[in-house]
Amino acid sequence: MTAPLLAACAALLLRAADPAPGFCSCAGPRTDAEAVRHSTVVFEGRPTRSREVLRDGYRARVYTFRATRWRKGMPRRTVEVETGLGGGDCGMVFQRGRTYTVYARRHELGRLGTNICSGPYLPDPAPPPALPSGDR
Repeated sequence: MTAPLLAACAALLLRAADPAPGFCSCAGPRTDAEAVRHSTVVFEGRPTRSREVLRDGYRARVYTFRATRWRKGMPRRTVEVETGLGGGDCGMVFQRGRTYTVYARRHELGRLGTNICSGPYLPDPAPPPALPSGDR
């Protein structure tokens, strides 16, 4: 193999291992508790604007959220979260005017990212039934 071909193969392998929003793999069931544990930040908020960016040759979208409730991470009023454009790249599509719970991870360059695999895929298991008062 030539050096340029080897370099291209190495770049593809490194890119495939990158947890960036453009490459995701939803492996196995995940509850809300697991999604929170695997996230850097979890908050509820509404997208106020978005912009398209180019990252390492891939297009992505950065959403700016107005956070209304924090579940994990350092609370702040405005949060930027990067994701793919949707469809085959596993990106999320957020609509203005709607409230979302966002599960995001901080990537190596300090940016927060999310994708369709970031949140829970299953409801949390039901709590055990309460014992009747006479059985205690």
